[in-house]
Amino acid sequence: MKTVSLLSAQKLISLPWFGGFVVNSILFLMHTRYQVYKGVEKEAWSWFLPTMIPSISIILGTIIYDVVKKPANKTRVDKFSLWLTFGFSLLYLVVLLITIASAANFAGTGTQPLAFLQSSSIYLNPLQGLVGLTLGAFYVSRK
Repeated sequence: MKTVSLLSAQKLISLPWFGGFVVNSILFLMHTRYQVYKGVEKEAWSWFLPTMIPSISIILGTIIYDVVKKPANKTRVDKFSLWLTFGFSLLYLVVLLITIASAANFAGTGTQPLAFLQSSSIYLNPLQGLVGLTLGAFYVSRK
């Protein structure tokens, strides 16, 4: 079984998540500022935050745990679970970005942007579940 160092793997997984969090948050903030979700801002943010916070919390929590615990430099993780997690994470973050960016197209039409976002749960929730499973498997695969 091929392995990679824990620190390298954590960096690889963290980069798209922290970058995706910043980009998606800025886009969502701009939508809010320019009233894409006029009158339903609280509901829109209630939709957005659960799409990012659980996974970011897992990643950040394990990084903080490892900083405090200081695992041996020899700690390794399975390379396959790393790339599987990275791939599902990237897919999820791109689909989420496209979904959020597309919501602005519905402002001022018959379909409300928030309704569009809420309907995206049909494909985002299963993807988020797969990301959670792969994140869990990745962090359990330590050697």
